[in-house]
Amino acid sequence: MPPYADGTFGADLGGRSLRLFDGFAAKQEAILALGGIEAAVESGRFTAEEAMSVSDFGTYMNTILRKTFLGTWDEVQGAWGEYTHDMPLDDFEQYTSYRWGRFPDWPQRPLGSDIEQLGLKEYPGPAVQLIEFAAGFTVTRRLLLADRAQRIQQLPAALGEAGARTQSKRAVSQLESNPTMFDGNAWISAAHNNLGSTALTRDQAGVTALRAAFDAIEAQTDDEGYKIALGGGDYVLVVPRALQWIARALAERDEVPQGSATTDLMRPNDLVGRFRVVVDPFLTDVTNWYLFLNPQGPQGALAALNLNGQTRPSLFQKDERKIGILGAGDDPYTWRWDELEYIGRHDFDYQPTEFRTLFGAIVAG
Repeated sequence: MPPYADGTFGADLGGRSLRLFDGFAAKQEAILALGGIEAAVESGRFTAEEAMSVSDFGTYMNTILRKTFLGTWDEVQGAWGEYTHDMPLDDFEQYTSYRWGRFPDWPQRPLGSDIEQLGLKEYPGPAVQLIEFAAGFTVTRRLLLADRAQRIQQLPAALGEAGARTQSKRAVSQLESNPTMFDGNAWISAAHNNLGSTALTRDQAGVTALRAAFDAIEAQTDDEGYKIALGGGDYVLVVPRALQWIARALAERDEVPQGSATTDLMRPNDLVGRFRVVVDPFLTDVTNWYLFLNPQGPQGALAALNLNGQTRPSLFQKDERKIGILGAGDDPYTWRWDELEYIGRHDFDYQPTEFRTLFGAIVAG
């Protein structure tokens, strides 16, 4: 099938459009053979195969939009805001980071000797950089005028929802891909002492696995091996939907069974109330789980990068005005194509910035 011309709705969206037949004669012949246009549509001979080209929108409006319009589903919302911290950047250049080391222990000063001068080291941190995400679509003036059902007005909001979905999926993909950090080790790894492999269960084994995660975070040291104050604070257990009931049972129940059997004795749950549960529906692995400490603080494990504090996507309608000469008045359609163009743009990314405040259980399937 030949491609649509530039400026048509289907070509700009790169999606499906309505294209019934390439030629008028072929269309008329098929309609007659099938007993009228309604019969042709019901028979499946007319299919919404490629959509909204200027040549086809008349048939589209007459046969498709006169059908009952089903409401669209609400989009699933990602939970990345619960386990990331904001990091605004000024531009799209790469930003490097560093952290001061510590002064070593004071040495004993022999009587009458000079005071020893201590050195302070600088340690490299992660490098971060923004990414621009953008998309758009175009609607022709004819199609807008023919849209009696006024469904096309919903498309800009749908474009915004697609941007939000992209953002949620990007955050989860960074978490699940377990990227390599600046020190050459995986974000979640044995080298970082923040890797587990035990499945989350609603019994004593699950409590033991979580306790090990708490202990691993609180035993972390800095770059030079000095003990650091990690403990208390806001612990967040991030799980997929498949683990939500197990996670909530471990967070809320005062007692858990010793094992998986229904006759097992109940044991005290010493982690009750020590963490909150965040369910991210975009997590794809149904067995892995992640424990974050103060994820929204400056030392959170995963940074949500943004441009100058702009944390929400921007939607625009192209404004290419023209001057009406004879009775045109204020016409919102562009001069060149007689169409409305919409674009959405958002500058963001999610990148790991710390491993000491995260424990991940990568459970074998």
